[in-house]
Amino acid sequence: MHISERSRARGLVELLTQGNVDIRKGIDPKLLAEERQLQWRIDARDKQLSELLSKKESPVQLVATTKQQIEDLLKQQQDLKANIRANNFEYAALKYPQPFTLPQIQQQLDRDSLLLQYSLGKERSYLWVVTPNSLKSYELANSEKINKTATNLKQQLTRPHHY
Repeated sequence: MHISERSRARGLVELLTQGNVDIRKGIDPKLLAEERQLQWRIDARDKQLSELLSKKESPVQLVATTKQQIEDLLKQQQDLKANIRANNFEYAALKYPQPFTLPQIQQQLDRDSLLLQYSLGKERSYLWVVTPNSLKSYELANSEKINKTATNLKQQLTRPHHY
């Protein structure tokens, strides 16, 4: 469920970006430039590592060095995120969302409420049922089957009935 929440948060950022919402307003341009540069370097090292690992006989030391470089860059990125979060809370909240944990979600529910959260996927889907003191997870059919069933149900419910 936590992964689903993180995915939804990333989706929100993408929607805001597509909608031309300027989430960078008021951010120090140097921090933004450093953020872009760091992400570019991480992406480049990831690509290099993928290429190395796709070869039959990759130099073990080069693979280890590249992995270490990626770890170092990710650490720098975490430090930069902390700096951005400290100086620009609104931007950091949108750019690096921190989804609620299960206990935080459960705190929001009163004793007579429950939360249903779905995640539809090509191979399988999931349903999480959250109450103030429990979490149950159910594996569902894939999104294609669910969409087909929902469409059929909608057609049946909206079809005029003659009595």
